[in-house]
Amino acid sequence: MEIIELLSHEKKDLYLSILDECEWIAGRYLSIIIKNGDFLKMCGLDASVYMLVEEDEVISFCTYAHQDEINAPDMYPWIGFVYTYPMHRGHRYFGKLLDKICQLAKNSNQHQIYVSTNEIGLYEKYGFTYLKNMKDITGNDSRIYVKKID
Repeated sequence: MEIIELLSHEKKDLYLSILDECEWIAGRYLSIIIKNGDFLKMCGLDASVYMLVEEDEVISFCTYAHQDEINAPDMYPWIGFVYTYPMHRGHRYFGKLLDKICQLAKNSNQHQIYVSTNEIGLYEKYGFTYLKNMKDITGNDSRIYVKKID
């Protein structure tokens, strides 16, 4: 298994085609906004997409960005579009991506990362704590979690 950065990867088109078939609608949406050039506009010019892959199989993916679905310019960086394919769940593979994100944040002198979600009980397993509810860009409530970076 290895972690790749999708936007600069030589097999970007292959992995985007896998996202096109993702059963999670947000995975397919991620592919669309990357292909039409809106991803960096929406998430920040330094935004990236990380994937845990084995050979050409995508196991898990997430984004690391300055902006996510919450309009809070003072809160960053964000981890978003977090997904592990069903056949790979239960092995804590997302933790490998999270370790990578935490290292990137630490290297950028960030002291915490945020995630916006409606999940309860998932991110706590990875050291996130509930911060507060906020409205997302569509006006819906979202739970905001924060993880301190050591």
